[in-house]
Amino acid sequence: MTTRALGEPHGDAVSVEGGSPPTIGSAARAPGTTVEVRDLFYRTPARRKFLRTPASEGLRTLQMLQRVYLAHPGIDLTFVQDGEVRFRLPPLPDLPAAAREVFPDALGEGAFPFQGSGGPGLWIEGVASPPSFSRGNADGIVLLVNGRPFSSRSLQEGIRYAYRELLPRGRYPVVVAHLRADPSRVDVNVHPTKREVRFEDEAALRDALQHLLHGALRDQPRTSGLSQGASGPLPFVLPEPSGDRSRARGAPLPLPLSLGGTA
Repeated sequence: MTTRALGEPHGDAVSVEGGSPPTIGSAARAPGTTVEVRDLFYRTPARRKFLRTPASEGLRTLQMLQRVYLAHPGIDLTFVQDGEVRFRLPPLPDLPAAAREVFPDALGEGAFPFQGSGGPGLWIEGVASPPSFSRGNADGIVLLVNGRPFSSRSLQEGIRYAYRELLPRGRYPVVVAHLRADPSRVDVNVHPTKREVRFEDEAALRDALQHLLHGALRDQPRTSGLSQGASGPLPFVLPEPSGDRSRARGAPLPLPLSLGGTA
């Protein structure tokens, strides 16, 4: 790895080979950081045999880098695999612009932003695809908290439930949501790879995220259209929350009893 911060006269280089102690030195380079990985796990064949194909591992790396970029839209990110530039993501001013760069088909025309409070010490902002677009998997649901990507089946289920009357079974929206949380209300050290986090009240957060998306969907023009992959037209009309019809429209919606299924 070589890196140089803005304003520094020179860069630094760090090299690690086969688990040996790192070698640290100086490097002449422009401001920025380059990380190069070769022959991963060549000295640990037991781990290497669990690697997928180069194409699959490259896709997983690409998805991970895209999430880093969405968490920090101001960076200039280039991914090179086997000497070929797979993608370049330019620095952009905000999350909606970065999300459109990563998901141009889903978050282009018709996409809409949403933002609001997720509870005490928590702010949610994001961008979501219109009901006229959907995917066959949940890879387009990206969750970020305080500048780091994470996974949550509970929050994914809240997002899916907001679209429950608009997408056919087995279809998913594309949603990028960034949560700005008081660090005292979120624990990022509950998973070895930091993929999962624990919130002080995740159920309330799920309800708030679902409510924000539901309200933003209601504010969109009510038109009829065909969701990609659907078998018939899907009217863009959101039903009133089930249960007490006298409840205010802004009240949280009921959620499924079980949230443990695979998203």
